[in-house]
Amino acid sequence: MTQPAPPVTPAQRLDDAEQQAAQEIDRILAGIAAAGITGAALLAAAAAIIAAILGPAQAAMAVGASIALDGAGRRRGTGRLQEQPIPTPIDTDVLALLEDAAARIEAAEERAAELERTRRQLHRLAVTKIHQAASSGTAMYARWLGVGLRWVTRLDGRACVACAAMHGRRVEPGEVFAAPTGPGIPTVWPGFRGLPPIHPNCRCRVHPA
Repeated sequence: MTQPAPPVTPAQRLDDAEQQAAQEIDRILAGIAAAGITGAALLAAAAAIIAAILGPAQAAMAVGASIALDGAGRRRGTGRLQEQPIPTPIDTDVLALLEDAAARIEAAEERAAELERTRRQLHRLAVTKIHQAASSGTAMYARWLGVGLRWVTRLDGRACVACAAMHGRRVEPGEVFAAPTGPGIPTVWPGFRGLPPIHPNCRCRVHPA
């Protein structure tokens, strides 16, 4: 008898969102490379690159919402559900990155190397925005449900000192996390706003406490 497939975990769904964004970014940049690498071509692809990250980020926000709803069990929300936006809009961050990259490409002797650098930066940005969206979705519904949050770090041997220090911390309903401090913990990324990610490319999450 065939065993049923195990349920897909939130972490796997977020990994899938990351992979979807990365594949679409790679496809767009491959087209630029094939047509001739210019700063203008990169900027012309801005709308497509924004869409490549926006779709997976929206899926990640739904994952975050399901984390809160599943984790709170039968608890019902009270009052009005208030939107929890991500710290900075995706289009703003993508355009800033592309404008800087376009200027570098125009000044570069080896444009292929600069395009590869841009590819890595866009992948990192996609991961960051996807996990910001997931945290926003969880926080939004947790606040509505009246439950606190617990920080969850992927303890897979790759967690940085700051992420490891946050693992298991809790906050009350409606509150956000303070940045970790102490020996060996670096200055926290300025983009940290009290919810994961705590640094670019961070894959920490929050769960209902």
